[in-house]
Amino acid sequence: MIKLASATVVYLALFASVASLSYAQSIGSGTLSGTVTDQSNAIVRGAKVRLRNPVTGYDQSTVTNESGVFRFNNVPQNGYRLTAEASGFTVAN
Repeated sequence: MIKLASATVVYLALFASVASLSYAQSIGSGTLSGTVTDQSNAIVRGAKVRLRNPVTGYDQSTVTNESGVFRFNNVPQNGYRLTAEASGFTVAN
C-alpha cells in the first residue's frame, strides 16, 4: 500500500493555498483548496477529501479532480479535521 502524504505536509500545503476571504462571502467564512499528493509527490486523482468539525457538526466532502485539486467554498472560520482517502492508499489525517 502507498500512503498519502503525511498530515503535516497536507496541512502545510492546505494552509499555504487557503484563499483570502472574498468580498462576496460573509466575513466569517472562506475558501479552502489544495492538492492531494502521495509520498513521491505524484497527484492523486479521484481522492475523497472530507472536512469536518465534530463539535459544530460541519461535515463536507468532495473528490479531487484530474489535477488532484479539491476545493471547499464558504467554510466557516473554525478548527477542522481534514482527511483524504483513495483506493490503494491508507488514510491521511
